[in-house]
Amino acid sequence: MDKLSGHTIRSYTEYILVKNIHPNPDSARLQEYAYFEENNSICLMEDHIERFTILFYRWTDCMEYFIHNKEVHSGYNMKILYEECNEDKEGFFYYERNKENKNMWISDLDPKIWGKAYTDTIICN
Repeated sequence: MDKLSGHTIRSYTEYILVKNIHPNPDSARLQEYAYFEENNSICLMEDHIERFTILFYRWTDCMEYFIHNKEVHSGYNMKILYEECNEDKEGFFYYERNKENKNMWISDLDPKIWGKAYTDTIICN
């Protein structure tokens, strides 16, 4: 999903398509954590990037459209991704850069807003 991944003026979003996600939600979340720990590029973000998100989607017919149509990455097709393929979303990580310390990234998800609670801090060297 390289064409969908990338940055805007202040944020970076990465889409990960997973073929063999574990059917048990707890085990699937462990797979996501492992991927995030090994592959995230949060410490490589330029100073103007304030938000970092990784979204995990299941490989389905709906999502396969974006694989075969890599040039499709905006407008109506993003609406399809977020609305029609939304149930294919498995999980995500969301971090915001600390305003005082640019080397610190914080995730403090409110379950009322995000549907789950998650708290974490990443400090980059």
